[in-house]
Amino acid sequence: MNQETETETTSSEKVYSDKSNFNEFVTTNISKKPLSEIKILLGEDKISKHKYYWEFGNEMLNNRHLLINGNSGFGKTYCIQSLLMELSLQGVPSVIFDYTGGFAPNKLENVFVSVLADRVKQRIIKTERVPINPFSRGKIYLMDNLVIDEENTDIANKISNVLTSAYKFGEQQKSTVYSAIMEGLSQYNEDMSFSHLYEILSKVGNHYAETVMNKMRPFIDLNPFSATDKFQWDDIKNSDGMVYIIQMIGYDRPTQMMITELLLWDLWNYAQSNGKENEPFVVVLDEAQNLNHKITSPSGKILTEGRKFGISGWYSTQFMKGQLAEDEIQCLQQASQKLYFAPPENSVIDVAKSIDISSGYKEWAEKLKTLKKGECVTCGNMVINSRWTKYVPKIIKITSLQERLKNE
Repeated sequence: MNQETETETTSSEKVYSDKSNFNEFVTTNISKKPLSEIKILLGEDKISKHKYYWEFGNEMLNNRHLLINGNSGFGKTYCIQSLLMELSLQGVPSVIFDYTGGFAPNKLENVFVSVLADRVKQRIIKTERVPINPFSRGKIYLMDNLVIDEENTDIANKISNVLTSAYKFGEQQKSTVYSAIMEGLSQYNEDMSFSHLYEILSKVGNHYAETVMNKMRPFIDLNPFSATDKFQWDDIKNSDGMVYIIQMIGYDRPTQMMITELLLWDLWNYAQSNGKENEPFVVVLDEAQNLNHKITSPSGKILTEGRKFGISGWYSTQFMKGQLAEDEIQCLQQASQKLYFAPPENSVIDVAKSIDISSGYKEWAEKLKTLKKGECVTCGNMVINSRWTKYVPKIIKITSLQERLKNE
């Protein structure tokens, strides 16, 4: 059982042991709503009991991104499930990138699984492989009516950036990879593969190529891609609230990050052609502190341009300082909705300053230390007294899955 959600799961099993009740709820309550009517209950103020919402469909939002920050074991995963269940019941689909098995079938909350039933799909990459061709030629959208095909240089830049981010290559190693990809594309075009890349690198014969090959060899042996798969992003985006979980368990961290970035590039290419601002779908990135969020990365594209293509990026992190560059942190902090759970001890001051950059951060540092499991600080905007308002940061208790069903 997931340590982070043990208490809530036990409670839900006691309250909702009869799954036929869930089936009745699903049949009568899942339907797509107009975007303007979609909002998500976050939780209640501990003292006033005032409810705080994420006005997900409000046109006043700058973006539909969510930053969830906090230490392991304080309720981030449970929170994500709670918010996703509400969105799924309102017809909004989602994709989850899971690296630690926190969203595996045996770790998901009983209420979540029972209510959403067959809308929850799992793809285990270790057994089903990655259903894309990383070297396929995407599109570049220069402006509304000007779309061109990617050139070899665009593909080589993209793949070499992914490899450099995953394996922490230096400039000479990155340059070697870039040149090898360019040579491979000239020979094989879109039939290019990582095996071809490895073969080309083996003929280079210098120190930089050798170090690249040594780091990449386990990934090459895994051969995780299956470009002939019938997988389509359309099946998720056009569903009535599907929750599609991509399981990365069984791979090392560099491989997980590479697969994630390559899938995100594929998703970004799809979204530019098919995404619509008024038809949002959610992309959940767990352990986001390990990803690349620079402007040249797919995550950076989602954070800065995702809204106009309908992508709502949810970024869950334990900490940011020390692993991410300042520009990446600033990009993540642009999320319209932020939830701060109890942070690791060495991150308290940094998180407090994110909540309040004035001298009041010292007060918030003390409050953060007192947060219990399931409690967090919410920062965002909502409609208060018929006015769109940026509210003062508040400590709230995340509303449980079963309470959300009572409020439907």
